[in-house]
Amino acid sequence: ALGVLVGLMSSVIPYSLELEALRTMSPRVFGILMSLEPAVAALVGMALLGEFLSVRQWIAVVFVIVACAGATVASPRPNVEGSTTGDKGEGSP
Repeated sequence: ALGVLVGLMSSVIPYSLELEALRTMSPRVFGILMSLEPAVAALVGMALLGEFLSVRQWIAVVFVIVACAGATVASPRPNVEGSTTGDKGEGSP
């Protein structure tokens, strides 16, 4: 029973909440918020478990955040039809 509870609390519930958030906000905002997940996890580990990261580990967390945020910001925005070609539909019937 404890294993099932841990499984639900650590994967099923967070995954369901993330999918619900993705439905209600723009993909760019969701991507930026998801890029902050490693830092939030590290801070929760410090506050609740007393685990502290080394400077090297914090630098790695920052690199992950910057890479995720950069990929989200740099990705092409889809137009109304869902295409990412940058064509805004000029000249279309």
